[in-house]
Amino acid sequence: MFVYVTVPDLELRAAMDASGQTWPEGTAVALDPGDRRRGLRHRQITHVNRAARIGGVRPGMTVGLAVDVCPGLRLLRPDPVRAVRAWEDGLRRIEGLGAEVESPRIGSACFDPTGLIPLYGGLPGLLKSLFEALGGRCLVGVGPTRLAASMDLGTSAGEVRAMNSAELQGRLDTLSLDHLRGRLEVGPGSEEDLISSLRWLGMERLGELRQLGRGPATDRFGVAGTRAWDVASGREELLRPRRPEEEVRVTVEVPDDGSSIGLSPALAMVCSRLAASLAGIGRAARSVRLEAELRDGGSWRCERSPKVPTSNPDLLRIPFEPALESIPGMPAGLSMVATSLTGACPIQSTLFEEVRESRRRKIDEAVRQVKAVVGSPGLLKVVEANPRSRLPERRVMLVPCDAPER
Repeated sequence: MFVYVTVPDLELRAAMDASGQTWPEGTAVALDPGDRRRGLRHRQITHVNRAARIGGVRPGMTVGLAVDVCPGLRLLRPDPVRAVRAWEDGLRRIEGLGAEVESPRIGSACFDPTGLIPLYGGLPGLLKSLFEALGGRCLVGVGPTRLAASMDLGTSAGEVRAMNSAELQGRLDTLSLDHLRGRLEVGPGSEEDLISSLRWLGMERLGELRQLGRGPATDRFGVAGTRAWDVASGREELLRPRRPEEEVRVTVEVPDDGSSIGLSPALAMVCSRLAASLAGIGRAARSVRLEAELRDGGSWRCERSPKVPTSNPDLLRIPFEPALESIPGMPAGLSMVATSLTGACPIQSTLFEEVRESRRRKIDEAVRQVKAVVGSPGLLKVVEANPRSRLPERRVMLVPCDAPER
């Protein structure tokens, strides 16, 4: 059994709270993440509220078209830093109930309630405590799989109904292929290619994909087809709860000179301070995040992974130099956060080293870097399936790589 929790329009609410304005009921609001120095026809909207949807505004519209469709539309700059902090606080509240939480994206989480149900006097008691912990700003569903739980979302504890196994397959078969998005863990590009290929073959529902069979789906689409068939058949992987992660944060102010010339020195300064902080505790960073609080409201964030775990200020700075061009405004300050920390000397060199051992060490380090950035599903290997087949796509296939080849 899974409990699926989602906070609707979390990014939009964070931006509205950051603006400090009072919004009358029925005001159409949308997020405009583009650079304000560019024209209305070159910026696209990302999130809209219910009033904006009623007015005809949809995510992906250009700002100019959205304003033409809904003249009363209010535009806000996104505040991803505030949204992430709000969601992190929500995850800690859920974990405070005793749950091991898996969070695939900001605003969505799921957990296994089996061990918690006796502690709260049944499932209704657990769901009531969950709503109270999140302040009622959430939708909750319960089901035997993550997808099934996300299909039955209620607005209060009394509206949540657990789906039994007998109903599961019938409900899954009626869902469109769009429900595969974000559930295959093979990358957005691979998901879109799979969905487009299935529709080119005449499929529109998960039931049609299930009837194709697991073997043919794997032969034709590889690991993406296998996972898509598993989702369509109600088979999902075990829960992967998040783990507490240590982080180091430093912040510097950016001078208000009206230009972007001061960004590079500010970036160099924040990298130097982070490197000093990491050296002081004897650690190195595998993943680094740069955040900017904008002067005219909103925020910006960018995450990079150095080629090797490092506490060198130059290696920390180089990946972020090109990203400074994408900041949609003048920042008031820059913050750099180091995560996925490791020892200060993650690579121990020797005077005499065999070629085979050197290759093994480099592959191990590459595997750790890939898992630190995209997780274990992002690491695949090529194996021979049917080398004598006349169809090239059947000769080899991609399968998950649990460990590097030695």
